[in-house]
Amino acid sequence: MENVQNDWVLYAKMDLKVARRELHVSEDEEEILTPIICFHSQQAVEKALKGYLVKNSIDFEKIHNLETLRKLCTTIDKEFEELDFGDLNYYGVATRYSDGLMEVPSLNKTKELYELSEYITNFIFNKIK
Repeated sequence: MENVQNDWVLYAKMDLKVARRELHVSEDEEEILTPIICFHSQQAVEKALKGYLVKNSIDFEKIHNLETLRKLCTTIDKEFEELDFGDLNYYGVATRYSDGLMEVPSLNKTKELYELSEYITNFIFNKIK
C-alpha cells in the first residue's frame, strides 16, 4: 500500500514540475500554454488527495472531482474542509475534450491556479508524512 501512496505523491510532484516548467518556458506570454498548466495544476491536487486517501486505506472510485475526493479526506481529517480549490476542478476535465474549454485562461489566472495547487499539495504532503 505504501508504494501506491508513494506513486500518487510522485506523480503529483511531477505534475507540479511540468506546470512550473511550462509557466516559465518563455518571456513571451503567447508561448505559455496556460490550459496545460491549469490541467497539470489540477492533476497535482487530484493525485495528492488520492495519495492521502491511499495512505489512510480509504477506497475511492475512478474519479477526477476534487470536491468529492476532499469530502472523503474530511472523514479522516476535518482540516480538509478548509481547502478551497477555486477553479482547479474545472480544468481537470475541460482541457481533456475539444468542447470542454470555454476560454483559454489568462496568464494571471494560470499563475493563481498554479500557486493554489502548490499550496494545497504542500498541505496534503505534510499530512502524508
